[in-house]
Amino acid sequence: MCILPTRTLSTQLVENPLSMVNVAGEGAPLLYITIVFLVLSWLTFVIRVGVRRWIRGFGTDDWLLGGGLILYTITAALVIFCCFYGAGQYSDALTVGDMQAGTKLFFIAEFFYAACTVLIKCSISVTLLRIADAR
Repeated sequence: MCILPTRTLSTQLVENPLSMVNVAGEGAPLLYITIVFLVLSWLTFVIRVGVRRWIRGFGTDDWLLGGGLILYTITAALVIFCCFYGAGQYSDALTVGDMQAGTKLFFIAEFFYAACTVLIKCSISVTLLRIADAR
């Protein structure tokens, strides 16, 4: 009697550890909205920096906002990768490797989102202090 080895979960992960899936379900709107907000954020920041340099008023709030935007860009990139690892899809359409990679990227993105929120809120606070001090 010959027993053939069965294909286990560990061999499935070793053969194809990071296979990306097509964006589907609720992942498609998440992908498009993330891209739109990322482009709008950079466009707004570039216009703000241009005006602030034109009036020679580049300050601490602009540096904080720039740092927050860089962290937001990292967050958006991780969210975009999450969409290609099955974010917004039912788990029966995904492999275990995709679910593991997507979940890991999601938690890393949450860390960067919290960090960028801190810098952006500090930038808003410094801006409000600058406006209040001018009056």
